[in-house]
Formats: sequence, structure tokens, C-alpha cells
Amino acid sequence: MDDITQKIQSLLNDEESMRQIQELAAMFSSGDTSASAQEQTSESIGINPASIMQLIGAMSVQDKNCDLLLALRSHLSPEKQQKIDKAIKLMKLYNIFIAMRENGMLDDMEKLL
Repeated sequence: MDDITQKIQSLLNDEESMRQIQELAAMFSSGDTSASAQEQTSESIGINPASIMQLIGAMSVQDKNCDLLLALRSHLSPEKQQKIDKAIKLMKLYNIFIAMRENGMLDDMEKLL
């Protein structure tokens, strides 16, 4: 799991990757959903916007393990509550990783690293 975290951290530290992510976020926040804007953005960053939406969906999916941890959280000490929060974040990160692998987005990751 540390390997995944390191790869994501290196992507976030790369200025070009961050610029591409910001362009994509700007497209979604501006409400410009025209075909030409989507095509231009997807060509410039090489990622299909539908894949990004699928990743967002994977992040918001609540599974039974997260539900169990959230139910137990209020009965634990503050230190253990923080550990549960981290575990839930890691589970969501894993769900995003699985969605990226299924979409083929990780095929080109070796080129980035």
C-alpha cells in the first residue's frame, strides 16, 4: 500500500500532472460540457472524462466494511477514531485504485514514473 501512496504522491508533485488535473477540474466546475470542450480536455490530458466520473463514483461508494468501522467509531477513544478515519480513507483509495485498473488508466503509469 505504501507503493501506491508513493506513486500518487509523485503524481501530485509533478507540475504537468497537476496542471492537467486542474484543467479537468476547471472544465467540470465551469459547466462547459460541450463536446468540443470535453474532446479538447481529454486530448490534452489523455484521460477520458467518463473515466474520471467513474473514479468519482468509486470514491463515493460506501461498502459494508466502511459502514462497520463508522458504526464502531463513536465507541472508541479519540486515538482509535483517528486510526479508523485513516483506514476508511485507505479503503476509498483502494476503491479508486481498482477503478483505475479496470479502466486501464494504470497502463500508462509507468511512463509517468
